[in-house]
Amino acid sequence: MAKSPFEIILGVYIVCLIGVTLLPIPFDNSDPLVRMYPEKDNYIPFFSIYTTATQAVSPTIAIKQILGNLVMLMPLGVILPFISKKIKQSVTRAVFIGFLVSLSIELLQIFVSLLINYKYRSFDVDDIILNTLGSFLGTLLFKLIYPYIIEHYQAIHHTGSN
Repeated sequence: MAKSPFEIILGVYIVCLIGVTLLPIPFDNSDPLVRMYPEKDNYIPFFSIYTTATQAVSPTIAIKQILGNLVMLMPLGVILPFISKKIKQSVTRAVFIGFLVSLSIELLQIFVSLLINYKYRSFDVDDIILNTLGSFLGTLLFKLIYPYIIEHYQAIHHTGSN
């Protein structure tokens, strides 16, 4: 069965997401990557968002950190409704899948840290909040652009059949 362009885009997106959130995995605790993630796990909602916004070295770093987590799962919220009719009809489903993907990433970061026997990434509940919000915004974006895409497609298809 042939894959739709959106399934291919989703596959590429997932590979990129894994690359950004889980790789590279340092296999030696003297690796400089280990020192890049010295922060501790955060289980208190909005704590790291507040801390980043108020105590970052620069506003640019704070914005990059917060917006980076916000936009990370926006593509998922846009792509999934093109692939699944059930997701297209339910913003809640799309957001729930975004939540599950974000939670999976955070749990995998803990699991890999346990596997290699030192922390190389930290768990942050605020990442889950921002990622889930991003998937919601992506789904809203889909809802906004979908009628225009359908209209454009029908106009091209109708013109092509004459």
